[in-house]
Amino acid sequence: MSERGLTKGDIRELLGSDSSSPKRSLGQNFLVDASFARKVAAACVGDETGTILEIGPGFGSLTLHLASMVEEVVAIEKDDAVSRKLKEICASRSITNVTVSNEDALQIDYAVRMRDIDSKVIVGNLPYNISVPLILKIVSESDGVVDRCAFMVQKEVAQRLSCDPGGRNSSFTSLKRAFYASARILFDVPPSVFFPEPNVTSAIVEFQSDRSLPGFTHQQEAELSLKIAKVAFGNRRQMLRRTLREYVDVLGESKVDTTKRPEALEMAEWLAIGVAASNLGLEAIHFGSSSKEPL
Repeated sequence: MSERGLTKGDIRELLGSDSSSPKRSLGQNFLVDASFARKVAAACVGDETGTILEIGPGFGSLTLHLASMVEEVVAIEKDDAVSRKLKEICASRSITNVTVSNEDALQIDYAVRMRDIDSKVIVGNLPYNISVPLILKIVSESDGVVDRCAFMVQKEVAQRLSCDPGGRNSSFTSLKRAFYASARILFDVPPSVFFPEPNVTSAIVEFQSDRSLPGFTHQQEAELSLKIAKVAFGNRRQMLRRTLREYVDVLGESKVDTTKRPEALEMAEWLAIGVAASNLGLEAIHFGSSSKEPL
């Protein structure tokens, strides 16, 4: 079954009826090309036919198509007015397999939520301002419950998340993702299919959880590795012997080349640092916490 999507005229009417406009604080850019929206929905769904979790549905540009492809859609929308309108749209079209929840996606325990709704797939058009922390939270904190994610994000963010550690474009973001999941870009999404039009190209990026990766097989060591990497990537242009001089014993134990810069290390080398830190009795609590992570 197919479902007519939302057009730019539909979105304008919906915004006008609420006497509101897209909220920059929530990173709102609505997908208004119905045919492209269906292409995105199909790519996000993949082979899944059961229940999926959608983040950032807005007025339902993707949701309406997703609902025609799977048994159940659980949609998480932070904007209360938008979530109410999405419920009305689904009701007006007799769409009964969409549940809309007015929540902050960054505050959800995904391991618990995905078990509760018996789902292994998360999709969505993510607000630009929360895409990186949200994706890293999902892949690293969902306890392997999430098998697959597919998100529309800025192309630059998709490239940063999908590159392999040790490459020229390696970053703390790509390293943390690589400890838990594989990633690949499916296709680009032009600015012209959004309202308002963003100044950047977007892309669909897919993540596959892999329980053979260190984030699952060496949980304590991986956590220590990422804590130390967070320090190193804070000064990514400097050599490890300079940025991690406080952890000279750990570096010596790991046998990693300390003249390298953090982006030059492959995942196995970062894991070696985590193993060395564990062998020397360091604990994650030793590093404290910081709300901001280096890119």
